[in-house]
Amino acid sequence: MDETRIIRKIYLQDLEGRTPETIWFGKDVGTTRDAAAELKEFFDGNSPFDTPKPTLLVRHMLQLGTATDEEDIIFDFFAGSGTTA
Repeated sequence: MDETRIIRKIYLQDLEGRTPETIWFGKDVGTTRDAAAELKEFFDGNSPFDTPKPTLLVRHMLQLGTATDEEDIIFDFFAGSGTTA
């Protein structure tokens, strides 16, 4: 840990009108950085999207609904990039 920086804690209760940005933590569902690394494996070291979604996030979102079978139809949370596909 870099102990030369001053860390300022900002508490949600002290901010007016601001909602939490996430309740899912990167260690549990992955991060954009993780997703970029995943894509680079498939695209010769490049990530074709600016904000790719990690596969752990997509899996987590699918598990929230129900268990899925091979023949199920799934709503694409990120239509446009085809992430769910």
